[in-house]
Amino acid sequence: RGEAGAGPGGGGGGGARRRLLGSTAACRMRVRRLVASHLTTATGSSALSPTSSSSLVGSLSLLTRAPTELSQPDAEGAIAMLERAALGGASIDGGAVVADNMVQSLARAQSSGAKGRMVRRLLGTLLYLGRQRVHSMVVSESPYCVKSPHSLLSVQML
Repeated sequence: RGEAGAGPGGGGGGGARRRLLGSTAACRMRVRRLVASHLTTATGSSALSPTSSSSLVGSLSLLTRAPTELSQPDAEGAIAMLERAALGGASIDGGAVVADNMVQSLARAQSSGAKGRMVRRLLGTLLYLGRQRVHSMVVSESPYCVKSPHSLLSVQML
């Protein structure tokens, strides 16, 4: 009379469930690293179009959705890809979501120097995206606001 998912001894399946969840997280991390490495090589030297930049930012937002699972090298790679997408014409909306996720991953950074470098790079990228948005605005336009789960950005032509 075992439960569904019960272990070999007929006891509860708690251990099996934990192993399954652990293997699922490990699988997500392996897939994330694989996709990130392919995105890094794909965006290496050629200029990105606005469409490609938008797709890259969309992929980055999915890859960084679980920021606690990102290692420091993965986070730095994601920041580099976000910088590359910004140069290609990505929108501030997607960039803000990725930056928000990346700030959440800073707890895993090994040193305060690494954290500071990553924050400076993220802020620089967001400022660049904000300037690009301002260039497309008219003087009478209301401020453009982007709300992310942990941040709020507002861009306005002065």
